Amino acid sequence: MCYVGQKRQDISWRVKRHFELLKVSNFYGDNMPNWINGKAIYSINGIYPAIKEIMIAVYVGTYTTAIQGMKKNKNDADEVKPCYLDMTAGTGVIKLTHNNSNYFIFGSATIGLLAPTYFQKKLRQRKTIYPFYKAIFIENDRDRSIILRKIINDVCKRLQELNLPCPKRQVISKDANVVAYDVIDKHKDCDHWLVVIDPEGMEISWKTLKALLNTQKVDVIFNYMCAGIRRQLRHACRAEDHAFHQFFGNEEWRLLCNNDNEDRVGEKLHEIYIKSIGELGYYVKTASVFRNRLFDWHYHLDVIVKKEDPPWLRGFEEYRKFLEDLGEDGLVNILLGKTLIDYVYPTHTNTFR
Repeated sequence: MCYVGQKRQDISWRVKRHFELLKVSNFYGDNMPNWINGKAIYSINGIYPAIKEIMIAVYVGTYTTAIQGMKKNKNDADEVKPCYLDMTAGTGVIKLTHNNSNYFIFGSATIGLLAPTYFQKKLRQRKTIYPFYKAIFIENDRDRSIILRKIINDVCKRLQELNLPCPKRQVISKDANVVAYDVIDKHKDCDHWLVVIDPEGMEISWKTLKALLNTQKVDVIFNYMCAGIRRQLRHACRAEDHAFHQFFGNEEWRLLCNNDNEDRVGEKLHEIYIKSIGELGYYVKTASVFRNRLFDWHYHLDVIVKKEDPPWLRGFEEYRKFLEDLGEDGLVNILLGKTLIDYVYPTHTNTFR
């Protein structure tokens, strides 16, 4: 097969290529590790959650290379030392099930190791690879953290076999709200941090996020669980003490208590959250992902950045525009290769021939 530069390839092909790289089986080949069937591996029905991991991989993959431009002196031989913090790391692997078929894909923790190295080599044939200087993973669940540590070590071992670098790394089995700021404060040799927060709900408090942003040393990828948070509004309005108080950090959400049946109440809650981030001097770029338009499975992938348009955001924006309007059937057809790219763009000319 004749490969062309990534910029010339059709974006739907690139989406599929990212999905293939995320598959654990393609990374390990015939030597699949024995942890693949661990009970702590997070399982999800449907292929659609792969969008989130693809978007994270796209952003992380360009981040470490582009951030080298932060050098104060272009003639300085020392490289910038970006570090990676996953505050809700899980096990680093996710099992997706579609039509009785299972797909094990890498999650945000392992993406921090693979996207700047293995993915860049495969997608862009880069000669110079820029891994993170350090990678810290926080997982409060003990069983998950044990498997995560094993998976991280196995992935790094495999990277070394491929002559690719792996950063200094640490797994911390504690509450991220307690230890996240201390991690940033302790590792003063890190010039900048990319922080990933992919919670199941409202586990990360506003106090914690605010403390991280106030360091002025972080960009954040935050998975805002819009539908799940919206469903909690009625309970929050009736309770004296609710997770909403810690999550939002203010009482502005109470203005929605009298109209919680309104169609856009979930979006308005998200706008309240984004407004608070903006008041700290940060910009937010959002990719809105829907399983369907009834909001039964809906989240916002928010990228929180200090600069309005950093160079490492451009790939994320390109993929966002393409994937936001792509229905689940369209995604399945692209990822599993059941139709031509013309399924998405009937009049589009595919440049990858």
